[in-house]
Amino acid sequence: HHALRLDVGDQSTARLARVQAALLEAQRDACAAGERAAAAEAAARAADERAQRCDAATAAARAAAEKRATAVAREASRLVEAARITEAALATERAARAAEAEESRVVAAERDELE
Repeated sequence: HHALRLDVGDQSTARLARVQAALLEAQRDACAAGERAAAAEAAARAADERAQRCDAATAAARAAAEKRATAVAREASRLVEAARITEAALATERAARAAEAEESRVVAAERDELE
């Protein structure tokens, strides 16, 4: 009878040891899972920061390109205006030459009539 109780006690101790070992293993697994989750969260944060930096760089590049395009358009407009003014000046000069030539022709014709 005493030996039976000892055997039951040994079995209970062995069962308790197995439960404790399983609990310890579960704690280790939970700890490892927590570490993996923390690493994944850190990686996600880093990726988000990279994405934000990329967005900021894209916005800065877009703003610079728009500024440059505005400057180019303004310069093109200035050149077109300068070309228009130059063309008008050339047309005025041609008209003045034509008027001078006409005046010379008229003077020569009057001189021929007087002779």
